[in-house]
Amino acid sequence: MVKIIFLGVGSATPATPGDHVALLACTDAHTILIDAGPTVMAQLGRHGLGADDVDTLVITHTHGDHVLGWPMLLFRQTPLTVIGSSQALEVLKALALLVYPELAEQLRQWIQLHALEPGDIWSPLDGDFVLCAAMANHDSASYAYRIDFPEVRCSLAYSGDTGPSQEVEKLACGCDLLIHEATYLYQHENMYRHSSARQAAQVAAAAGCRALALVHRNRGEPEALELYEAEVRTYFDGMWWLPYAGQVCTLSTDGLWIA
Repeated sequence: MVKIIFLGVGSATPATPGDHVALLACTDAHTILIDAGPTVMAQLGRHGLGADDVDTLVITHTHGDHVLGWPMLLFRQTPLTVIGSSQALEVLKALALLVYPELAEQLRQWIQLHALEPGDIWSPLDGDFVLCAAMANHDSASYAYRIDFPEVRCSLAYSGDTGPSQEVEKLACGCDLLIHEATYLYQHENMYRHSSARQAAQVAAAAGCRALALVHRNRGEPEALELYEAEVRTYFDGMWWLPYAGQVCTLSTDGLWIA
């Protein structure tokens, strides 16, 4: 079983202050954190977790709402593998040393930086999960990721920040759960290389995903279920929902369960 926790579901300007998008994927062996925005320690703390509980950090890109909390993860006594583009990892290292130069030894002792190129695959030594990166349509080094869990035979894909992208569609092909950004409804789509709910639904349908969760939602858009329903159902007939911060779902061989 894989437990997925939506630590946050909002954009850089979320409806609830501090609700920047961040995700946890937890197996019996690993806790994978995807992105670490400004309030990530508080987000983890709401679930009784701290820096040492996370063994893998995956970074989609280096906008502030995705990385400004990362230096706090240096306050640890256990190893942390950090995965992202080579450009992202350079930014993370510079940011950590800028705000906590005295933790340079912590960075060397506990943090393993692992750069991926689009199409690269990475897995921990125990083979518990397999991570694959693809280029997203946002800035010059924005990634989407797919994580396959061989033991429980399930998979998820996360778009990161992106406008419509065939690369994200290919990455998500056949996955059990696509977590896709939906910063806007269709009236504002294609702003700042983000996606609308209907564009996310188009990706989910084209990729043959079983379920779709819409995140990175913007405070300027109404949280009106019927508006999202109208956009999603035009293109996607699978299971879909609007997660809330703190919500938990599980993936297993038996399917997807939402708490």
